[in-house]
Amino acid sequence: MWFEQHDGQPAFIVPPIKQLGQGPSGVAYYPGTGQLPDRYENHFFYCDYKGNGGVFSFSVKAKGAGFEYVEDKDKEFFWKNQATDMVFGVDGAAYASVWVSGIQKTGKGRIYRIADPKMKDDPAALETKNLILNGIEKHSNNELANLLEHRDLRVRQAAQFALAEKGAATVPLFVRTLKSQNQLARLHAIWGLGQIAREIAFAGMTGPERDTNLAKPWDEKTLEELLPLASDTDAEVVAQAAKIVGDGRLAKGQDSFITLLKHDNLRVRFFAAYALGKLGNSDAVSPLCAMLAQNADTDAFVRHAGVMALYAIAAKYPELVLAKSTDTSDAVRMAVLLVLRRMEDPRIALFLKDKNPQLVLEAARAINDVPIAGAFSDLAALTSVPNERKEKEKKPSGFSFKAEFWENVQERAYKDFIESAKFKTAKPDKEETYGVFETPNDRADHYGARVSGILTPSVTGLYSFWIAVDDWGELFLSSDENPGNKKRIAETHAPQWCKPREWYKYPNQQSSPQTLQAGKRYYIEA
Repeated sequence: MWFEQHDGQPAFIVPPIKQLGQGPSGVAYYPGTGQLPDRYENHFFYCDYKGNGGVFSFSVKAKGAGFEYVEDKDKEFFWKNQATDMVFGVDGAAYASVWVSGIQKTGKGRIYRIADPKMKDDPAALETKNLILNGIEKHSNNELANLLEHRDLRVRQAAQFALAEKGAATVPLFVRTLKSQNQLARLHAIWGLGQIAREIAFAGMTGPERDTNLAKPWDEKTLEELLPLASDTDAEVVAQAAKIVGDGRLAKGQDSFITLLKHDNLRVRFFAAYALGKLGNSDAVSPLCAMLAQNADTDAFVRHAGVMALYAIAAKYPELVLAKSTDTSDAVRMAVLLVLRRMEDPRIALFLKDKNPQLVLEAARAINDVPIAGAFSDLAALTSVPNERKEKEKKPSGFSFKAEFWENVQERAYKDFIESAKFKTAKPDKEETYGVFETPNDRADHYGARVSGILTPSVTGLYSFWIAVDDWGELFLSSDENPGNKKRIAETHAPQWCKPREWYKYPNQQSSPQTLQAGKRYYIEA
């Protein structure tokens, strides 16, 4: 369920971009200058804490409203150690902490300094070092504004914070920077204006008072400086401006946010949707649903933003959101379902009768998992079997599956076996026919098997499949009765040894839900 986005994944999940390492361990980002080669620009470093692990590098690139993992060709940055964390020092070198002797409490540890000797006297790294050590906040306002364009993230961020701490007096400098040709400087200017707007609004409040006034609008005059960015040509600038104006709950941004729901860039749509949710106006319901319908559940992050916006609006206008439960778009109805899940509202039971089996499954999952006790009786009603189906179940299934066996397999790896001439070209040593999709337990040692046949479901719906094998296996399902159209839907791989019918030992044993039509023939193979 919690893997990267895939077909059949529960819709309430915001999928991870990538599952990384063993963890929990540290993550660092190359700040832009230092004693590492230029190839590490815009790279992350992850401490993969395990026996023969270490620190590996990776990057990301934009994909829809989120990002996509990009694996480094030479990703083993600092390898074969039990690194627990990594940071970049003021001198530009990377520093990694290593836990000596694993999880045993030896009282020992090491700090490693990692740097490219050729970068020791790199001018950019030395400049960054001097700026940080001498105190960036000591520079004049104009100098701080210029430092917003600096190559190093630490310098840019320190300059932003130093300017923002001076309050409304530095707003003109940030506004001037919004017109820069440097994208990073513009982004820091947007965030800096957001800091000032927030601090003006919360001035004089204690910490607890701020915590109880999180929805308080920020300073309107400061935020208005960001409104023209809604038509900017840089999509990331538009996205970040929408985020800050939305966080500040600037009512004047409403029309811009609604327009941005149709922006070509999905990150812009994402932040515009969130902004509309924070404003909480009822007239945003239909535009948000139009965005969700166009997205058609293809981008999980856009869907999530739309759901969260509708959820926020439903706090004031629940009936307006619930009215969209009969929308013609599956994606809109799914969004309403997910809102009701978050509200723990028993009216989610309405979707147990939806025409889309995926929504029925999602509603059932919500009622069971949250749980939503008020909808238990509706969920239980789904377990009753119609009389005609009961009659069919009394009859023999009529299924027939062919089982093929290859004896005395010498290959130790599954891949080697299925690529062998014995499997590809030779006939099996034995063939049998079964009425169930299963082979006998403890049949023999060192053998390979293939079971195949045709499934014909009697009821249209979503079906999940499992495989339990000792210890390599794949489960395939075709979109029809043609074996040539088969696709792998579940698998096990060494050393994933399973007992007979031990279906839930590993997550990869289970397929995503498969939509099958009543009376249609499907080829299945394991």
